[in-house]
Amino acid sequence: MKILTVDDDFLIRKIIRRELEPAGYQIFEATNGKEGLEKMCDIQGIDLITLDIEMPVMDGFDVLSQLNKTDIHSKLENTNNENVPIILVTSNDTKKVRDTGFSLGAANFVVKPFAKGELLNAVNKILNPNDFLKDLSVLVTDDSKTLRKFIVSSIMELGVTIYEADDGTTALDLLKNKGIEIDLVLTDLNMKRMNGDELCRKIRNELGIKDIPVIFLSSNEDRNKQLELFKIGATDSISKPFFKEELLARMYVHLEHRKMNKMRMKTISDLKAMKRFKDSISSLLSQNLRPPLQSIIDSAKIVIDNDYKGNDLHEVMNHISSSSQAILYKVNNIYNELNHFDQDSSTQSTSIKKQIVKSILVAEAKKMDTLLLSMLLKDHKCKISTADNARKAINAVQKSFEKELFHIIFLDMDSTEINGMTTYKIIQQLIQENSPNIQPVIIAVAKNFSTALKEKCQTFGIKEMITKPIKRLQLKAVMEKYI
Repeated sequence: MKILTVDDDFLIRKIIRRELEPAGYQIFEATNGKEGLEKMCDIQGIDLITLDIEMPVMDGFDVLSQLNKTDIHSKLENTNNENVPIILVTSNDTKKVRDTGFSLGAANFVVKPFAKGELLNAVNKILNPNDFLKDLSVLVTDDSKTLRKFIVSSIMELGVTIYEADDGTTALDLLKNKGIEIDLVLTDLNMKRMNGDELCRKIRNELGIKDIPVIFLSSNEDRNKQLELFKIGATDSISKPFFKEELLARMYVHLEHRKMNKMRMKTISDLKAMKRFKDSISSLLSQNLRPPLQSIIDSAKIVIDNDYKGNDLHEVMNHISSSSQAILYKVNNIYNELNHFDQDSSTQSTSIKKQIVKSILVAEAKKMDTLLLSMLLKDHKCKISTADNARKAINAVQKSFEKELFHIIFLDMDSTEINGMTTYKIIQQLIQENSPNIQPVIIAVAKNFSTALKEKCQTFGIKEMITKPIKRLQLKAVMEKYI
């Protein structure tokens, strides 16, 4: 894959090359924005661009602005570079800079100086995304070409197939196309031709599609308008301006649910097909094979019982009888096996349930509290891991990125080795570095939640707090939100 690095600093270009080339990426370099644009118009099929912001001749923001111009866009179409995702690599990391970059279509930010592997991780998320959602597709509908470019670049990390529409009418035509299956619609509310609310009405009523999530992007914060959107069939709504992380997290939840539903429906369909096959084979055996075999046996028995003369005839009849009985025995075995199919298939159907079992980490210092919580969690059919100190908890979270991510983490805030809030911050940092799009639910557990501790938890984004000793009903109320 081809990556164009645009940066006026020779050392940074060298570091980027050393970071990406061993991973198999082919690196091209430009020393300023103007040279970068020229190479984009010259090099065929660039897959990704890393772009500095502060450069002589033409800075990074000017490059992004130029890419949105019609004449430049036309030139880039000749080299298939009109929609290349761009990662801004800069030492100037402020909210204003990020907002400007994202509004101009940047896919991500990496801050200089970056740690070893950080840029490669950001590149891989775009060019080699997780394949869990690879068979799903998303329709992005917005009349702003710049915003569509930003959204498309962002959700490439999810690994989904992406379709684009610049208004509701075009989106509706794509949804009517029998050759395309859309799994989620992301739409702007206000557009020049057919607004998002009208598109949603037509999806739900005219097309009769009830199960596809429809997510609205809107700067309208009027609560009555928001309520109206949900009444006509909206699944979710995200207010503009929004953070990329929020967009990806919301979309992942809906796409994961869609994926599980499709898997369940496929399993049901496969089981029905297997039952039809079982019924047809059973009918064949009982109606077409058993009667003639039984007739052969009966005929042979008549010949044997009447003692027709001729040893040869007697020998032949014995052979026919024994062979037919052997065949009938095998047919009966097959028939009996097929009749047990319904019982066996119920076991197969549990495979879907196994795929959605939640993985939970109980990070609790006291053994009795760990045993109690683990025992109560068994009611919810979860896969439970435990850690009896903060270091083991952090290590377990780190290892989970290589295997199976935790869906829920119960975190002991009374830990003395490393206090609970510090452990929480370390875990959050690990999540942001390794899996920013899939956020586990962290539930704080403490003997006493003082006002100060509650405020700290809320400040750092911990929404769920459970007091020790944990009660079954208390735990059930929390778990039902996430299981």
